[in-house]
Amino acid sequence: MVKFLNNKTHGIILMACPEGQYFCNDRQKCMPIPKGHKVREDGELVKESSLNRIRSKSTKGGMAIISAARGDKSKKENKKRDTKLGKRFPGSTRVKGKYTEKDDKTGKERTVSEPSRVVTSGKLGKRKFAKKVKKAGKDYGQDSVLIQKKPKGSATLHATRKGGLGKDKRIKAGKFRAGRSNEYGHSEVKGKKFTYEATTLPRRNGQTMYVTFTWRGKYMNIQMFFPSLNKPSKAEIQDELVKVYPGAQCKYYYNSDRDPTEPLLQIGEETDAVDRRAQQIARRQFILDRQKMTLRRKEMNQNKQADKKKDLSSRSKEKESQITTAESLIRHMRR
Repeated sequence: MVKFLNNKTHGIILMACPEGQYFCNDRQKCMPIPKGHKVREDGELVKESSLNRIRSKSTKGGMAIISAARGDKSKKENKKRDTKLGKRFPGSTRVKGKYTEKDDKTGKERTVSEPSRVVTSGKLGKRKFAKKVKKAGKDYGQDSVLIQKKPKGSATLHATRKGGLGKDKRIKAGKFRAGRSNEYGHSEVKGKKFTYEATTLPRRNGQTMYVTFTWRGKYMNIQMFFPSLNKPSKAEIQDELVKVYPGAQCKYYYNSDRDPTEPLLQIGEETDAVDRRAQQIARRQFILDRQKMTLRRKEMNQNKQADKKKDLSSRSKEKESQITTAESLIRHMRR
């Protein structure tokens, strides 16, 4: 039996509910715990933490990750510090931070985990929220705190003590990446990983083309980067397009600025002209073979349909002959 407090009515009533149930204040009786929810120690029903919830917080912006745990403290002390941190930031989400620690003497590596919290700004402004998070990091003796101010923006590690990030006061951590881990570690919620990771492409001179093409009866779009200062021709775009989408046909193309939210197909540097010509011939031969195969399949389908029509016509003739014989028998019997 699990005991919960109900303080909705006058006074405090001690209620007892079986495992897997909670006391509903509205219905004044024990009810089963809904899926994706849990009951806190004070008896309040709350939603469980999930990766989608943290992702939605990242898309809205005004989010930070902070921990109250210290390596020189015991598990009980770190647990108390974490509960105090949760009271300091109401509505925070509990996560587990994991990172690799190397022993300087033996050189062995081990995975260390610590409780952390994902906190949101709420009604606070960007500056006030950042100040509050940094102050909490200083109060709990943390090396740094991670703050993301803009919606879907990059997060930054801010040092909360001298030497917390070496000589740097702040380091760019990158954008929110679900299901990934970086060289420093990652965070987990319900066993699902997430981290902040920078994804920057090396600087190269060239042309970014936005291409519209047809493939398997559908219109599709793709971004293509050509490492040349001259604008690529339609034939060049077609040759590179069939590498990824065999049998595709380029319809429209134009120069455009790179959209980071869409995938980018990067074309390699030109090597030898002879090798490139041989590759083009091989690709075109492949396209011709593919077209021949499609024509053969169409012919086979047409032949099958013609055979079906013949079968249907022969069956209909047989039925007509059967009907005529039956009618003749009936007439004979009447005579």
